[in-house]
Amino acid sequence: MSAAVPGQALRPSTKPSHLAEYRPYIENYPWTREKRITFLIGIDFGTIHSTSVVAVADKGHQLLAGSAKLKSTPVGTGEYNSHRIPSKIAIFHYHAEALGRKPRCAMLFGHAVDHALENGKIRDKDVVDLLKLFLFPEYAGSENGTHDPLMRQTRESHERLVNKIKTKYQGQVLYVQPEHGEWGSKTVNNTEDVIVAYFEFIWQETLGRIAEQMEIRQNSGKAWENLRKILKQESHVAVSVPMSWGETTQNRFLELLGRAGLPSSTTIVPEAVAAALCHFDNTSELGDDKDEPLNMIVADIGGATVDVAGVSKYFLDGSARFREIVKQKGILHGSLKLNEYMARHVGEAFGVWGLESVLVELGWTRDKWFRHIKDGFETAKRSFDITENGKEYYRIELPRIDSSADLDYARSFAQHANFILDDTGLWVSSGFIKAVYDTWLQEIIKVIRESCDEYAEKFPNGVSPLLALCGYGSLPPYVLRKCKEEFPKQQVVLVERGEIPLIAMGNIVTLRRADLFYDVLARYSYGIRVDIPWEHVDATSQTDGQLDADRGGDGKYLPDRAAWIIRQGQSLVGPKRLFFLEGRTRLTGSYPFHWDIDILSSSHPEVVGAEKYAAVSRAIEAEKIQVVERYPVGLTYNICGCKSMKSPPGMPGKKTIEIEYRVKMDCTGISPTLSLYIPAKDGTFKKRLDENWEKEDRYTKILDISLGPIHAHTVFGDHPRAQLDRA
Repeated sequence: MSAAVPGQALRPSTKPSHLAEYRPYIENYPWTREKRITFLIGIDFGTIHSTSVVAVADKGHQLLAGSAKLKSTPVGTGEYNSHRIPSKIAIFHYHAEALGRKPRCAMLFGHAVDHALENGKIRDKDVVDLLKLFLFPEYAGSENGTHDPLMRQTRESHERLVNKIKTKYQGQVLYVQPEHGEWGSKTVNNTEDVIVAYFEFIWQETLGRIAEQMEIRQNSGKAWENLRKILKQESHVAVSVPMSWGETTQNRFLELLGRAGLPSSTTIVPEAVAAALCHFDNTSELGDDKDEPLNMIVADIGGATVDVAGVSKYFLDGSARFREIVKQKGILHGSLKLNEYMARHVGEAFGVWGLESVLVELGWTRDKWFRHIKDGFETAKRSFDITENGKEYYRIELPRIDSSADLDYARSFAQHANFILDDTGLWVSSGFIKAVYDTWLQEIIKVIRESCDEYAEKFPNGVSPLLALCGYGSLPPYVLRKCKEEFPKQQVVLVERGEIPLIAMGNIVTLRRADLFYDVLARYSYGIRVDIPWEHVDATSQTDGQLDADRGGDGKYLPDRAAWIIRQGQSLVGPKRLFFLEGRTRLTGSYPFHWDIDILSSSHPEVVGAEKYAAVSRAIEAEKIQVVERYPVGLTYNICGCKSMKSPPGMPGKKTIEIEYRVKMDCTGISPTLSLYIPAKDGTFKKRLDENWEKEDRYTKILDISLGPIHAHTVFGDHPRAQLDRA
């Protein structure tokens, strides 16, 4: 019987979205200089759940030195009302043989997997989860069976699914989304292909969520295609990673993201660092601030790993920066270990004979029992606490246990002071759960204490840092209570509550304040079109026959050339984010001398390299240089105070003026500005070009333009990891 879910038309959201106002930008792509935006996308690829958050940077936002607070839209809500997308996939027959079609293998993702399981359209054996574990070195080491049992079991389940796809469906799968039907396809040869498929799904969900908020119909039309191009070409993406991953694992992760269609500029951020930055951004200003520095040790307790980082907010030249105050640490001891401990302790409490008797009466295998215990506890543990008037028992839901014909007989074998087995599941005493938690927390408390001791040793007179805990699903009230008992001298807080996507939002903060962490490189070269004095051409290039032939009139100038102030690949986060260029040019005609000031851009490195003296007109024809905008200016004597001269030989009937010019590119704001200056008298600047010349010299500013949002002009160098300053 087919388990296909028919495609559905897009249902426009009834909730207002900050993304809706940008719909005209999508329809009018490609953009002009002023009318452009950059999508900022933060992704947290979790072991249990994944999250993606979208924000937009445009020219209306604050300076880079300001706070990173932006309106954001979480991905994955839809009809499931949860943006935490399960990190799991499933396969099923997409077309029934009875319809006269060859059976196809369809792949479901995330919430749709749980939905299909609930409706009985797929079976447990066709579902795989814990996809993130594939990237850990311990996963590869599990092949010989001597390593972590969770890694070994996960690897075996992944390989079973891949083998089924290869043998039964010749490796061919269709991607299916309940709301929209088929949206892609893939050939699956190994587990890596399955992981890439999940990444493709997260990227597709991100794209679809933006489309929904903008009321763009998915998979059809110009607006949809434009949106796909924009996310690929006009977005900055940051994805969080565990601190335990080394450079090799990080590079492999980036390679898989690239295969899934994410931009080549995608960068990575340590998970605990992202959490710390989001908390700082939520609770304080990242701009000019006279507050005391804030120190924090953050522990991110995830599904697979526990990451601990010490982060301090301090102030340099009046603006906030971040530094590392203790060495970052990561251990493979996340909440999945807690689930494993629970399943194991339940089995030990029942005893071998008692558990086997229960399983016989339920008709379950030992693996099925333990899987349901772990899955049920994943939900039950989130509200756990020990209080005077708290619950005595917590229920671990066991699916379809009420359909067992021999449940009453099974219950008789499950007699235990800490357990009650009924048709809703297994009820476990709070004392039993506390003992399991305490066992699991020992390693976590140990690594947190190491960080606290390291801080105390480095800063013996320092104020104790805030201890911040985060990790959705892993942090019930009891964990907070236990940490307060273990660290009585510190303020312990829970900084991730409910559905707040702390780490994904921290990735957005990292992108918004990229200047604090990365070598932010210019995506384009920018300059102006001028006539260059032949004497300013380097000696080697003066022997070029083409350049010599281009010399006009008296041969003193090389006309129609580009003077570049910003070069592609140049860092835009220099000491003061100010860039200067100076030169001399010649205008021909008569007062008022007409000057068409062309603002040039290029993404071709040769125009600032081997072809730096190439004629602009020829480069435009070759599509190596673009004219961003033309600004006609008429220079009168009152503006420049420069006497005109007789025209040179070969240019009869015209006069000329020679003037110096200076160009400034100001990248201190969210919208870089380009300004052009000429001297106020005699065509010559009196003061040497330095950071104070504008205060000391007389000049005329004849051009002052915004180039649009800075994020549209930047890329991050060499996929760096977000690096904090060192204390």
